[in-house]
Amino acid sequence: MRLSRLTLTMKFAAASAVLMALIGALLVHEVRDQVRSRSLASASRAAELVAATTVDPELSAAQLQRPLNAAEIGIIDRDFNGGLRRLGVEELVLYDARGRVLYANEHDEIGHVVAPEGHLGEAIEGRIQAEITTHAHVGVDEGSERLLEAYVPVTLAGQARPAGVLELYLPFAPYEKAANADIRRLTGLLVVGLAMLWLALFRVVSRASRTLTRQRDENKHLAQHDPLTGLANRALFADRTSQALRTAERKSERAAILLMDLDRFKEVNDTLGHHSGDALLMQAAERLRGTLRGIDTVARLGGDEFAVLLPEGDETAARAAAARIQLAFED
Repeated sequence: MRLSRLTLTMKFAAASAVLMALIGALLVHEVRDQVRSRSLASASRAAELVAATTVDPELSAAQLQRPLNAAEIGIIDRDFNGGLRRLGVEELVLYDARGRVLYANEHDEIGHVVAPEGHLGEAIEGRIQAEITTHAHVGVDEGSERLLEAYVPVTLAGQARPAGVLELYLPFAPYEKAANADIRRLTGLLVVGLAMLWLALFRVVSRASRTLTRQRDENKHLAQHDPLTGLANRALFADRTSQALRTAERKSERAAILLMDLDRFKEVNDTLGHHSGDALLMQAAERLRGTLRGIDTVARLGGDEFAVLLPEGDETAARAAAARIQLAFED
């Protein structure tokens, strides 16, 4: 029975642990997505800030309506090779609203026209676009660094729609490092929290299982034993007698039964009260237990009636047991 209880408890432990692991995996996946989305949004805002503070002030609406001249390209080159490089910008491309390249740090791209679709088309409509790329760029080996590829709408003062789009590439490593640190921290908190929840649930279920098992055992004991004396009751005595008779028949042996009651027990109840009668019954039960073997069964059949089963006893053994019982009650 104890093995059965352990098995049921361990089944619950295993099933709940698997469930907690699945919940944890889903939460960790969601946390990672949310943290990485926030890191991408932060990097995008950084790209937007770069555009607003370094390139936009150098441009005017008229400049974005025509090809830039050499002096204007030189000014942006100065900004790119100076402050923007120090900020980590790897590549810079400026488009007008039709997709024509007005400026590129790789000058041979200037004048090319790119179809205003995809990220470029979305940015021309006024929505900043960004994604992570590992494609090689100027000064960066193929796959050696993860970069933020951002398309930032260039909206000049007094204009409702973007006059152009600035494409730039920023190192994503700082944002990714911060995101990974947040993911590790939140993952650790989730793991600890779910483990504590599992332990709490396991303790509750284990305690409830022990309580139910104890109550079941107590109910089973009460169903087979006399509640006052703790001796076997009539049902248990009958069951053990049947077993003893079958065993005796199979082994060609004998079994003996002794029946007894307490003389003048009713007078004790009537004169001294039921409390004294109960005390007398319990004392009688103790004396009966002390006179018999471990394999024998003592039962209270009801009232002041008792019975003794000697599963391996013949007439001689029965007489000897009766003598011991009589002697025990003579004090």
